[in-house]
Amino acid sequence: LAAVLKSPLFGFDEEALFAVAHGREGSLLAALGAGDARARAADATLARWSRLAAKARPFDFFAGILVGEGRRADFAARMGNEAEDALDAFLDIALDFEGKGIPAMEPFLMRLSKMSSEITRAAEAKAGKVRVMTVHGAKGLESDVVFLADVGTNTSPARGPAVIRLPRGNDSAVLVLAPPKEGRPAVVSEQLDAKKAAETQEHHRLLYVGMTRAERHLVVCGAYGTRKPEKGMWHELVSEALADGAERREGPLGEVLAWRLPPPRPVPAREDTRDEADQPPETPPWLFRPAHSFRPPIEPIVPSGGHDAAPVTVPGNDRPLPAALFGTLVHDLIGREGDLAALCAEVARRHPELDGAAARAIAAEALAARRLPDLAGREIAQEVAVIGDVVLPTGSVRRAMGRIDLVAIGADVLIVDFKTDRAVPATPAGVPPAYAQQLAIYKALAGRMFAKPVRTALVWTAEPSFMPMDGALPQISAAQSSA
Repeated sequence: LAAVLKSPLFGFDEEALFAVAHGREGSLLAALGAGDARARAADATLARWSRLAAKARPFDFFAGILVGEGRRADFAARMGNEAEDALDAFLDIALDFEGKGIPAMEPFLMRLSKMSSEITRAAEAKAGKVRVMTVHGAKGLESDVVFLADVGTNTSPARGPAVIRLPRGNDSAVLVLAPPKEGRPAVVSEQLDAKKAAETQEHHRLLYVGMTRAERHLVVCGAYGTRKPEKGMWHELVSEALADGAERREGPLGEVLAWRLPPPRPVPAREDTRDEADQPPETPPWLFRPAHSFRPPIEPIVPSGGHDAAPVTVPGNDRPLPAALFGTLVHDLIGREGDLAALCAEVARRHPELDGAAARAIAAEALAARRLPDLAGREIAQEVAVIGDVVLPTGSVRRAMGRIDLVAIGADVLIVDFKTDRAVPATPAGVPPAYAQQLAIYKALAGRMFAKPVRTALVWTAEPSFMPMDGALPQISAAQSSA
């Protein structure tokens, strides 16, 4: 979480992160909700993304954040345009996964954790451009032709007095200004020598990085002017290393060393053994046949989205929060362990703008729905993901996926969907068609999962009340190919 907060998504610096994390008693996430305005805003964003991740497909989730919310620009602002390549590759992985597996967040993250791929950024120079950049900035890039310019400066940028860190016996260190060489203690000389050796090693490492950016042709050149290059420069190191196997040639500005791997070899003349009577092979018939048309896969339906059903509209709204936010909060509280006080504290943490009475009312509504006697005495599973092909009342076969709020297993299997509508129908016949179709799809898919009878019900949290729905569901069945 700390890495996410320091990332371009939130932009926390060390001081802002320290202010939230230092001295906390619980988790860093809990400390965010109790922090300053910036920390609370980050906590609200993380909570919103968490709710979205529970329902959205991986590509839609990440594309919505990076593109829909403009967070892609935050990465480019901090890390440069080169970050675009990595973000594009990540979104490609998410989109490719949805076509091969269950398009849900948990399996995608499991697959992603097992991947070990390396992204090679494409050099813009291949598009007819010349890019001028430092060796550090060129990491990960490759190009057909690379010019590595050596300006002849010293490997060590330090000028003037040297400040070094000398270790002390209690695992600490003290800063020391190095005296002139004549009266310099041995321990100071050793530290300076070690520092210079590390700088030289870094100088050689950067040379290796720069040389390996070239795919086909590397030019190592110097730009010294009237100055004499210092000892150990890149041009000198490369020239000495390749001098024995290089060929001296005259270039536009003087003599150059040319080196190839493998060395050029004369190619023997190839004897033409073709028969004049030889004819090209006959053109295969399939070359002239029309190509098969490809129909893209139909977008899967999400039962909770009310596919092919009229939108749900109910009168009245005495919720202390917007309808969608209120419904998500109550669903989350139903799935949490704890008593009324614990649920109240969770509501207050997520929505500090609510007063105590409103927070208590929301917590009490969720707790009462969870304790309905119709759900007692069963093994409970929450947020059960289902996916498969179903036959709709129109006869069409569609791929459906979703999450069942609660599956209660006993002598039979009970599928329950929680609804937070303020207007509760008196009978199952008055339930909105979208809700009935949602349960019918869940029942069809769950019937292939369990070797027991499957029943369905809605729990209305506003009263709360338990409403069996089996007699009011449309005719939807699992397709034969559904798994």
